[in-house]
Amino acid sequence: MILVYQFDGLLYRIRRDDRNGNSFKLSTKREYLWYLQKMNAIKLPFQFDEEKLLTAYKSIAEDNYHEIHNNYVTPHKLLSTHLISIENPELGNHEFVPNQLLNNLPYLLEVYTTFECSKETFRVHRLLSDAFIKEHRDIALNYEEGMLRIHIPIVTSPEISMKVNGENIVMLPGEAWYLDFDLPHEVTNTSGEERVHLIIDCVANPWWDELMKPHGKSRGRQGNRMTDSEQEAMEKQLESMGLKLPEE
Repeated sequence: MILVYQFDGLLYRIRRDDRNGNSFKLSTKREYLWYLQKMNAIKLPFQFDEEKLLTAYKSIAEDNYHEIHNNYVTPHKLLSTHLISIENPELGNHEFVPNQLLNNLPYLLEVYTTFECSKETFRVHRLLSDAFIKEHRDIALNYEEGMLRIHIPIVTSPEISMKVNGENIVMLPGEAWYLDFDLPHEVTNTSGEERVHLIIDCVANPWWDELMKPHGKSRGRQGNRMTDSEQEAMEKQLESMGLKLPEE
């Protein structure tokens, strides 16, 4: 985890704790840029009001939530409610816009408008106590591939672990974090309370390009990280849905 970094003449200095708790510095600009490109999580320059987020969350009625079912999640432990939807899709519309629930939550609407881009997800996510999300990847879900998933914690605890590529990412209420979910990631909640996050899937655009530029990142640089076994599993899943990838 990066503790501090600063511009110092022609040298960049980073102090970081590795997985063994040892600190080290990267002193040259080349080393700095190389390390930034490997960053799995970036704290964004936004700080939202913790109490206002909590008030908005508590005002959402329980019957707005639905359970998320997949093989990675402890059964009956992950709930979500969507705050954006496609209006009049029968007319050919594809853009997600705030739904009635979000329009009744002025502070969350303010958060929504902070991110100057199209969004494909804007939802409240609840991982109940004593639950986990097993390690998995969301293929191509990162800035390099044109999509950024942002997490804004509303309720969290030191007993909740969020790991990306094996590194624990500590996120505090009100902070906004970009995480590279194309990498292996997992969540463990051994606390006695829910983990509640606002999750936003943002479409990369020039506004995001400017935000990500100081972190040494640009779109289209990564290439495909999918392993042969992951590609085979995805092809089988698509075939089970009646879809088949064209032969090369």
